[in-house]
Amino acid sequence: MRVCVCTIVHHPEDARILHRQIRALLDAGHEVTYIAPFRACNVTPWREVSPVDVPRAAGRRR
Repeated sequence: MRVCVCTIVHHPEDARILHRQIRALLDAGHEVTYIAPFRACNVTPWREVSPVDVPRAAGRRR
């Protein structure tokens, strides 16, 4: 199955998203596309995911 996980508010290495949710999906054999603000947070995406870099949301008007 193909899965898309997206966040523009959380840090791309947030434990709840990356280390629990995405890791469980990868371990179950799913293809994961991860949309997150990698460049804004100076993070290199995992090789196992298909990354899509987006700007980080900030302020009250997300």
